[in-house]
Amino acid sequence: MNDLFLIAINLTRRCNLACAHCYMDAATREAGSEGELTTDEVKALLDQIRERGDDTMVVLTGGEPLLRRDLEALVAHGNGLGLAMVVGTNGVLLNEKRVASFKAAGAMGMGISLDSLDPNHHDSFRGCPGSWEKTLAGMEFCRQADLPFQVHFSVTEQNADEVQSMIDFTKAAGAHVLNIFFLVCTGRGESMSDITP
Repeated sequence: MNDLFLIAINLTRRCNLACAHCYMDAATREAGSEGELTTDEVKALLDQIRERGDDTMVVLTGGEPLLRRDLEALVAHGNGLGLAMVVGTNGVLLNEKRVASFKAAGAMGMGISLDSLDPNHHDSFRGCPGSWEKTLAGMEFCRQADLPFQVHFSVTEQNADEVQSMIDFTKAAGAHVLNIFFLVCTGRGESMSDITP
């Protein structure tokens, strides 16, 4: 019996954004990050997961996993093993070509982070002007390519009033799922407070 329903693998600490709440304190875009698993090591890990059963969902995330040049190869390897492969991303680096390559590799879907429907709030929270627009464009590339995607919404005191609006947006954007995450108070999010009364 497989007791592994879902496993998230943080492939890298590298990131193209500098999110205020990042539990990994990821930020650098350098060629590699200390302690990052090699392609072969990640493939071996996927092989071990498969040995436990073939109905496990594996989320490849980071940092920003799209900064890894081997990401599609890792998705293809997991897919070939029968694992349900999902990529967790901020969506900024998604374009038509990259979405097509993930679909060809057998990705089950993309998990794309969006923290506000207000572009200024999202960009400020993510530490990068223009990221909101690029994230929405990434969602649209997925929708056009018929690659399922879900929206990841991290709830804080500043955006808790947007939950219903985010539900409505998610439906209108064609997302399959809205995941609402509560703040993990580690890394850069250590000094932030959650919304628990």
